[in-house]
Amino acid sequence: MRDIFGAVTNVNRFLLLLAAVRFDNPVDRNEWKLSDPAAAITSIFQKLFNQCQDLYNPEKNLCIDEMLVGFRGRCPFRMYIPNKPDKYGLKIMCLADTRNHYLYNAYIYAGKDTDGLSLPRREQNLPKPTQAFRLSRPMWNTNRNITADNWFDCIPLAEGLKERGMTYVGTLEENKREIPKEYLPNKSRVPDSFVYGFTKVLTLLPLS
Repeated sequence: MRDIFGAVTNVNRFLLLLAAVRFDNPVDRNEWKLSDPAAAITSIFQKLFNQCQDLYNPEKNLCIDEMLVGFRGRCPFRMYIPNKPDKYGLKIMCLADTRNHYLYNAYIYAGKDTDGLSLPRREQNLPKPTQAFRLSRPMWNTNRNITADNWFDCIPLAEGLKERGMTYVGTLEENKREIPKEYLPNKSRVPDSFVYGFTKVLTLLPLS
């Protein structure tokens, strides 16, 4: 633990606040939970990232990925991800600066169909990986680039970010239907040769 925490308050005071603090209104909690399972903490969580965005201007390259915050308490959207250091916890989708790892935007994954909670209806109907629309909103029309792993990659995401003044770099799994067969692994291809594909806004390059 960082020394500054102990200098700000003692452990007994912290435990008292932890037991008494409440982030939502219990009177209308059930009503809010109908549309947002994480309603009890959504408000304070969003205020945190409003501050993150007010206090920092990211570099030109950003990254979107998931992280699992270890937690074994009672929670309806607690996740189990076996390949994470903490196998049980709360999954948080994050947008960070690639240079210094500054966490610029995030949201709690609260179960099926919660990725698009704050998106317009048209974008909610797009493939699930387009949740990047939600995280990247503060950076629209800034000409920054987003990089993400292959879970997020889909053509609508890349096109949507382009329409909003951003670029995107990622890898597509070879089973994606958008990839022409000429770009799939082929033993007859000349070694060390490459085939590029272009549309007006997209470029495709096989990795092997």
